[in-house]
Amino acid sequence: MRRFAQAAFDFACWVVAMPLAVAFRYDFSAPMEDMRRGIQIGLIMGSFQVVAGLLLHLYRGRYKFGSFDEVSGVVITAALVGGSITLASLLTEDHYVPRSTPILATGMALTAMLAGRFLVRSIRERRRITRSGPRTIVLGAGEAGDELITAMLLDPNSDYDPVALLDDDPSKQRLRLHGVPVRGTSNDIGSMAAS
Repeated sequence: MRRFAQAAFDFACWVVAMPLAVAFRYDFSAPMEDMRRGIQIGLIMGSFQVVAGLLLHLYRGRYKFGSFDEVSGVVITAALVGGSITLASLLTEDHYVPRSTPILATGMALTAMLAGRFLVRSIRERRRITRSGPRTIVLGAGEAGDELITAMLLDPNSDYDPVALLDDDPSKQRLRLHGVPVRGTSNDIGSMAAS
């Protein structure tokens, strides 16, 4: 169901983006015939998105939801769809829609697809955060510290509640990882543990 929902959402992004791009092109005074064509092209682009996504395994569970790999897959798929329609528009003499609209629609659809994924991932992470167990200080706010904080917060079986990070890098003193702040350096571990 999740994969079907992703494909349906991406399809809908194109169906909305293309007529919206036509409306932008005409300063929201587009003739009805052009808007109708925009919807038709949007349906075609949405269908291409689903087919290309299936071929590239975007909707087959290859990528972890909201990961960098999935973002790359979405960008590549949208670029293929937008590029093919733009090329077809440039090569045909009878321009079904203004030439600039597929390019604009690609940017809009891609933005919507990525924003939707970011929103869903943010909601999921907020729901899954657990705040139980002993209060824990994590030493290091680099990649390893980030992964450790993520595991503590998102693992329902975690026995730890991260409340602070310590890092000796001055550039990380105002950093927050998943809502957990850097509160000092390794020299502060004694005072932090006592507080």
